[in-house]
Amino acid sequence: MKGLHAALKRARVTDFFRGISIGDVEILHLLYADDVIVLSTWILDNASQLIRIFRRFFLASGLRINLLKSKLIGVGFPYSMVMDVARSVGCGADILPFVHLGVPVGNNMGQVKAWSTIIDSFLGKLAV
Repeated sequence: MKGLHAALKRARVTDFFRGISIGDVEILHLLYADDVIVLSTWILDNASQLIRIFRRFFLASGLRINLLKSKLIGVGFPYSMVMDVARSVGCGADILPFVHLGVPVGNNMGQVKAWSTIIDSFLGKLAV
């Protein structure tokens, strides 16, 4: 994963790929073990650039990104547009909110009902 991290950072430095900006901070990706969330601006060229980065990562490391398990989410864009890009990349499309590693993403976490999946998971483990 260090190799993928380095490849994404190098792609950003050379302006080959762009992440998202939150204030003065730009975020390209989030890594946890072998799970990756890639964040990028909605520039159609970014999707094809990302596939090139993944291809180079595979050729260098032998580790392949499973696009069949991958999802593309376009925040603030029509789902039909997201599906078109996902189809061209070879992955699925999804919408907010979604669950990643058991944690809801994109919910209003100020609402009690947004925590229900996490609470149910904990209660299920306590019952065992």
